[in-house]
Amino acid sequence: MTAPRKPAAFRIEPEAAPVQEASKTRQAEPPRKTRGLKTDVALVIPAEVDVFDVPDIVAAEPPPAVAPRKRSLFGSIFFGAIGVLVSLAVGLWTDKLIRDLFARAEWLGWLAAGTAALAILALVVILIREFLAIARLAE
Repeated sequence: MTAPRKPAAFRIEPEAAPVQEASKTRQAEPPRKTRGLKTDVALVIPAEVDVFDVPDIVAAEPPPAVAPRKRSLFGSIFFGAIGVLVSLAVGLWTDKLIRDLFARAEWLGWLAAGTAALAILALVVILIREFLAIARLAE
């Protein structure tokens, strides 16, 4: 194996720009108008009331708290019933899927049952973490 090379520094001389005839003709032309910069002047009109100048706003009493709108009893019952029906539909779909997979091949049924158990375990872990987080916030 060879010895590592030592670092070296080199000077880079700037290259001389070639003289072109096009640059001479450009100098004779008048400069272009700038299009990127706007030359309009903005007019600033100060507000009548300066909110940072009035100390009474800081000492003012906050607005009264507004009670949350009461929800409909029938709306709560409706959405609760829809949630239960969707949960039952998902359960029946999962049961039918696992039974059909067992009928086709036993290993497919066991795979589907294991996947369903894994999904339930993940849901339980998520719920436990959320309840613990809410309990920490309550402290």
